[in-house]
Amino acid sequence: MNKMMEQELSRLEEGFDTFQKNQNARLSTLEMKLGTIPKEKNQATKAETIARVDGHRKALEDFMRGRGDVKSLNTGEVPGSYLLPEVVQERIEKKLGAESSFKNLARHMMISSGSVDVIVDKDLPGVGWIAEAADRAETETGSLSKIKIELHELYAKPKITQKILDDAAINVEDWIVDKVSEKMRVIEDQSFLVGDGRGKPRGFLTYKTDRAVDNQCLQHITTGADGSFGDKGADSLFEMVEALKTEYLHNACWILSRSALTAIRKLKDPATGSYLWQPSLAQGSPSMLLGYPVHISDAMPALKDGSPSASVAFGDFSEGYQVIERPSMSILRDPYSSKPYVEFYVSKRVGGDVINFDAIKILKFAA
Repeated sequence: MNKMMEQELSRLEEGFDTFQKNQNARLSTLEMKLGTIPKEKNQATKAETIARVDGHRKALEDFMRGRGDVKSLNTGEVPGSYLLPEVVQERIEKKLGAESSFKNLARHMMISSGSVDVIVDKDLPGVGWIAEAADRAETETGSLSKIKIELHELYAKPKITQKILDDAAINVEDWIVDKVSEKMRVIEDQSFLVGDGRGKPRGFLTYKTDRAVDNQCLQHITTGADGSFGDKGADSLFEMVEALKTEYLHNACWILSRSALTAIRKLKDPATGSYLWQPSLAQGSPSMLLGYPVHISDAMPALKDGSPSASVAFGDFSEGYQVIERPSMSILRDPYSSKPYVEFYVSKRVGGDVINFDAIKILKFAA
């Protein structure tokens, strides 16, 4: 009996091994059919991609040091310039899109032309209820407006000596990424908030404000005192939240200057006596004010006692502000204009403007 059981068990094990092999073979066949590239070819393609990227990075390094062949680099729009390799552009854009960047809050679009027309619904088409067999009356047509946003050239011009460039120990790619992103991020944020629109994006703080929202006009709430919260205290912040439509509240946030933050941290809820400011308890998570995330920007006007300012903004900036960009950055090497330094002119094209005046509210520290 035991021998028969052993034979049966052996037969079952052989059958299971055969089944497992067949399943593995079917799975491999299925993967080959579903995949666009066979495994061996896919590995080869991946290796080729890595080699190509490394070749572009090496060409950029040689170009910056003033030697080597730049045939693998694409030429830029400016004569004598070249497009930065995609991997280097991605590194710069990642730093430009840091947590403190306004671009992370706004709507973002990549375009290939010099401008874009954004179509905005001023109001919704007429709708209504109707019985199944009743006549359908003609509904009102919603009105549309078109906002044209132009691209503008943003540049950074870091410089370094040829002697340092000749030093093989320095990583020129890291150097150019750090210098360019450091300079551009500050200028970008300033333009999206306070840019005048002439040769640069137009900032939302440059539009006129009023107590009621209107086309080409942002709504503001006043504190009742120049440069301070005055007797209203925290009430003006509650009014800001109340003024924003419900549809924008789910993605709303605050943008403050550092001096405004100092004043807000002293405010208490009149009902509970607890501080309104809720500092972040975990790295990477924002601090909160009245239940909404807070972003600090050095581009926001400073709060000074006795001086009117617009130091706090609140709203859904992904609905209210549009940022556009070209997906390429160019670099030009200039060893002549600032001897003994070598200058690198790195440029990109970016634009921005308000597209929904109802989605952004301004707190004016004014009487």
